[in-house]
Amino acid sequence: MSTQDDELRELEKAATPGPWHASRPTAATVDVFYQDGTGEVIAHIGYSAGKLRANAAFIAAARAAIPRLLDENEGLAHARDVLLRERAALLERIAEWEKVACPVGKHCAHRERAMARATFAADAQKEKV
Repeated sequence: MSTQDDELRELEKAATPGPWHASRPTAATVDVFYQDGTGEVIAHIGYSAGKLRANAAFIAAARAAIPRLLDENEGLAHARDVLLRERAALLERIAEWEKVACPVGKHCAHRERAMARATFAADAQKEKV
């Protein structure tokens, strides 16, 4: 996970739990509140050029969306890392096969391409760590 994701996760954990809801706007304000029976106000939004309801709805929706998106991002990052490791292993196997198929001392474009791919994969893995 990235530093930004870690920071968002910490902010999310420290915030009032959800669900959050937006109240009906008055002439100049709208509240975002915690739906737990206490009516705790999370945010009091003042005049914002006709965007009161949209801003409040976004804040309330973000409370549920951000943890879900962080979880999804974490899962995708893990899947990406697994695929990169599998790709590097396959490229190593290809390089080994091409060493057998193209004996040393003979020009073999296949071996050169395989070695370039294996080197690229190894460099990509190093950058991830």
